[in-house]
Amino acid sequence: MVDGSAAGVYDGLTLGAEATFAAEGVDGQLRYDPMSMRPFLSYPEGRYAQHWLDVLGRVTEPPTFAHVNWFQREPETGRYLWPGFRENLRVLLWLLTCREGSVSGTQTPVGVVPTAGELDLTGLDIPDADLATLLSINPERWEAEMRSRTAHLDAFSGLPDEVWQGPTVTWRRPSPPPHADQGARADRLFTRNTTHAVSLSALENSTACDVSEVNAGVGT
Repeated sequence: MVDGSAAGVYDGLTLGAEATFAAEGVDGQLRYDPMSMRPFLSYPEGRYAQHWLDVLGRVTEPPTFAHVNWFQREPETGRYLWPGFRENLRVLLWLLTCREGSVSGTQTPVGVVPTAGELDLTGLDIPDADLATLLSINPERWEAEMRSRTAHLDAFSGLPDEVWQGPTVTWRRPSPPPHADQGARADRLFTRNTTHAVSLSALENSTACDVSEVNAGVGT
């Protein structure tokens, strides 16, 4: 779960998904998909991000943002670790209770993750090992992901500073961008706070501690 509008917009700009033939003429290729709208954006990503910051700045009750992957697989067998379908409601209910303050989850370097005891698993037959994997974070893979995201976002002209500065967990930007006009950002501390996300470079050969294949943003 993420805190703040800037964190939510950042999350949306760094969504990862499989390309579809209908949208882009390719099928199954993994890539960043800003706001799940990559083939359909009608104006530059920087302006698009500012639009959403403006909209969110006017709401009286800010939404809750979360980055959730329903499709993590066991690397050896390809078996899905989470049953999906109607069982996804269990995670959404946790988000609501967390928003209300009834549960607090576990703070990790990339945001708040539910504990196993906070999820309502009544009637769900899921091995403890699978659940532990779903709720784990791999810091080394996240470091690689942050480098990948930095390069991805650096390609957007006019990206609002709030997107770089807004989230609440600090990561040091790993290296300067290739563009001279963006060099001032090279040493900037920028932050990230999310429940689950993914390094696209790791998707095709995901490890047990990585969220893999598809990320879906959830706003409530």
